[in-house]
Amino acid sequence: MWLKEYEKPSYWDTRTCKWLGLPRFANFYLDLNNNKVRSFLCKQHGRILDIGCGDGSFLSYADVGIDFSKRKLLEAKRKHRRKSLVLASATHLPFRNNVFDFSFMVSVLLHIHPNKREKTRLEALRTASHFHNMDDIAEKVSAFPTFYHKLRSIHLKPKLFVAFLSLLFSFPIDRIRRIN
Repeated sequence: MWLKEYEKPSYWDTRTCKWLGLPRFANFYLDLNNNKVRSFLCKQHGRILDIGCGDGSFLSYADVGIDFSKRKLLEAKRKHRRKSLVLASATHLPFRNNVFDFSFMVSVLLHIHPNKREKTRLEALRTASHFHNMDDIAEKVSAFPTFYHKLRSIHLKPKLFVAFLSLLFSFPIDRIRRIN
């Protein structure tokens, strides 16, 4: 579902993973995926850009972070005082071509209007030699999307219940994959 509010910076000022109201159990799952992303990011070198850095969850792996929510950038600055932060949109990055060696996004493209996603990817590639959408890494090694789409197909209501059941089913499988 696409919301017009996604394009407004104020929409993101109060949003985090916790605002979804998912049970505490979901935090374990989110941590598991975040660890997958962190293990990938710690292997990257050079000048790094975090596109859509939000409150700075992954900013320790980047030199520069951008976001279009002023409030989220202030939160990120409190956590990472020495990092450079830029108020900007992922669809119009205010940097020269190839100024970064690596750029990444974590849970950003799904919040960009579907008609603008390819433009956003191209913009990220314009500013950096290499670009990774971290959602691809998390999804490829996670069972959550599979369960979520299966449960959505049987039209369970409400959607929060579907998300919770998906987490419940996929979490043990992902934990086992992590051990291997």
